Amino acid sequence: MKKKSVDRASFICLGGPMNMLVEEVMDLAGYSLSEAHTNPEVMATLAASMYRYGEVDNFGLPLCGTIEAEAMGATVHLETKLFRPEIIAGPIDFIEDWEKLNPLNLRQGRVKVVLDAMRILKNRWPNVVPIIGNLVSPLSLATLLMKSEKVYDDFIRKPKEAHAFMKFLTENLIQFGLGQLKAGADVLAISDFHLKEKNGHPRLFKEYTIPYVNAIIDAVKGFTATGTLIHFSGWSSAEWEELNLLHSDAISYSPAPSAVTGSHKALIGSIPSDFLEQGTPEEIRLVARKLLNQGATVLLPSCGIPIKTPLKNIQSLVETVKLFGPVWS
Repeated sequence: MKKKSVDRASFICLGGPMNMLVEEVMDLAGYSLSEAHTNPEVMATLAASMYRYGEVDNFGLPLCGTIEAEAMGATVHLETKLFRPEIIAGPIDFIEDWEKLNPLNLRQGRVKVVLDAMRILKNRWPNVVPIIGNLVSPLSLATLLMKSEKVYDDFIRKPKEAHAFMKFLTENLIQFGLGQLKAGADVLAISDFHLKEKNGHPRLFKEYTIPYVNAIIDAVKGFTATGTLIHFSGWSSAEWEELNLLHSDAISYSPAPSAVTGSHKALIGSIPSDFLEQGTPEEIRLVARKLLNQGATVLLPSCGIPIKTPLKNIQSLVETVKLFGPVWS
């Protein structure tokens, strides 16, 4: 992430909105995701299990992407073994109602469980692999608190209210990000998935993604041991030229790394998630080698790892990354 030479490339999975657990690993660990959301001990154990059984190069928390929205008032249905938490009702219907949202409290609910689990990870497995903390981007969080189509319309028609809403969300996300870093996270990842739904609306990106994501990164930079990264799910070529406006150390996106030229950031190659689940180990190895040869020094799944992904597919990917050899800046 600092664009320095390392002994080999890496395969990571962020956690947060990007699922990092598969069913086989849950069975080996003896827990399901549904048990983890209210129990920090179980959450820490599962977060470490993909390293223990799949040799993924990080621990990643939280284990879902609804933490922030629930803390602010959204109604969330916690998953069964094979289904992740789902927001079933947003707390507001109109952008002007953002003041009715709850400020995010680090000392209660599932937010506290996440921070307690990070402390357990840091104490139990110190300096084994990096702990990646996670936030959803401010604009993505807005689409979880309101219906996404309403958010997009209001952000264009009501910019004054939209910026007040985004400032509130950003201030709360900063506090959660700092809480994770102080609890033990080495890296802070911000996941932005609104582009997938809106096909990369350029005005939303320029006005509501870049400045507010940068505000988070600037606020936490002094607390990150390793750095910050931004992961875009459903990236659009319309914004490639603006990647360097973001203040993160690294960026992950769906196209191959060769699609972006002139970036001064570390480039993280994104492997299609459905391909991880449905491809063969040999097919996955070929895609991984292609991304590494194109300049990626770190690989991750584009939208998390599907829960039914065979563990052998993850292992083949990890083996390919480890055999790639030294990576030079």
